[in-house]
Amino acid sequence: MAALLARTLSGGGLPVIVTLGRLTSKYSANEAKPPGEALKHQVLRAARRTASHTREPSLTRAAYYEFGQDGYLHLVDALWDPGAPRRMIGADGDHDQDLLQFASNPLRGKRVDDIEAEDSFLDIFEIGKRRYRSCIACAVGVKEADFKDGLLVVVSSEPKAFAESDLEALRLLAGALAAGLAHVKGL
Repeated sequence: MAALLARTLSGGGLPVIVTLGRLTSKYSANEAKPPGEALKHQVLRAARRTASHTREPSLTRAAYYEFGQDGYLHLVDALWDPGAPRRMIGADGDHDQDLLQFASNPLRGKRVDDIEAEDSFLDIFEIGKRRYRSCIACAVGVKEADFKDGLLVVVSSEPKAFAESDLEALRLLAGALAAGLAHVKGL
């Protein structure tokens, strides 16, 4: 697990760490993206690398959803090629309410080895015929500050693409994202 975490952080995590550092400094209006937005994207890029058991890493996809004013999850950023994830989760799908409840519990994580073989609320990220088979997801928030922000999800078209250590790496990335966003929002 230590090797996986090191690989995740060295491969995609360095930009996460740099962006976290920028959050603690004064934000300049001249920057292309506010540090919070840049952090979301860098965490998403690092999260996409967390599939340790996949034979074809290029087919791993990742998305980040945030809670909107309406209480639903709205897509903020995605690395999801081919296809596209749902833009909003909350009212349409059979498992939408289960997923909203899951995302409301900061740093809660879940791994599903085969979406086709298991009944799971993680089967709803694409509309129509699912193209992914396995999934890991982690709620993003800070429990002590009663701050819930959203959901970080990584999927693969291969069954059993993720190990428990991949879920722990995703939880680490979700914690870094939550800490940075809490800082931006002044919690």
